[in-house]
Amino acid sequence: MSEDGQHAFYAEVQDFDRAMCNPCVQSEIWPLLGVNPNTIMPRVELAEELRIWFAGLPRCLTIGCDSYTDWELLVDVFDGGLPVNIKGRQDMRALIDTAVSIRRFVAYHSVPGQPWHHTLHDAHAHRVGWIAWMDANKNKTA
Repeated sequence: MSEDGQHAFYAEVQDFDRAMCNPCVQSEIWPLLGVNPNTIMPRVELAEELRIWFAGLPRCLTIGCDSYTDWELLVDVFDGGLPVNIKGRQDMRALIDTAVSIRRFVAYHSVPGQPWHHTLHDAHAHRVGWIAWMDANKNKTA
């Protein structure tokens, strides 16, 4: 999900090692998978589709993640060779773990069809939470 909300990419890797998933992933994430067959692909195809998507974005990118594991998974998809327009990572945990952003997360996920722990919906929720945090802090000095 891009900062401006105009660009989003969602895919599900079909050939992941289910034995590596913890009980939380098994109970919260697995039931959300497979809803749209058009988003399911093998890991090697995911890397290619992501490269194409990133290449089509309008500028150099900083990837915002609320979990270092998410960053590691992205790097792993590309076998460590990130697309050239990815310039780094921003740890979003400090920005999004605030009352104003959490209220926006909850409001977003309270809408039917926008479940918690679904990667695309979590990205949308984090975007609106981040925007709320930025709005609340725009007049504060660093």
